[in-house]
Amino acid sequence: MFKKIYEKSLEIAAYKSSYYFLGFISFIESFIFPLPPDLLIIPMTIAKMNNWFKIALIATTGSSLGACIGYFIGYIFFNEVGIPIFEL
Repeated sequence: MFKKIYEKSLEIAAYKSSYYFLGFISFIESFIFPLPPDLLIIPMTIAKMNNWFKIALIATTGSSLGACIGYFIGYIFFNEVGIPIFEL
């Protein structure tokens, strides 16, 4: 199972659009958590060592924007969902 994930992450890291995919995964991971962006960060950094700062910046920016969206989702739906859970 882990070998398939490893091979797929290496394949995705080789694409020209891997930066967009990394940003998307970092964004979504902040409030849904399908898979950690580290699966892409590590192979991309190994493959493109000169662009390590750009890779880290994209992952950090995507994660921060996703955290803001996650905060606003919780802020908006707390009265509808959060309070009944606490009262239960």
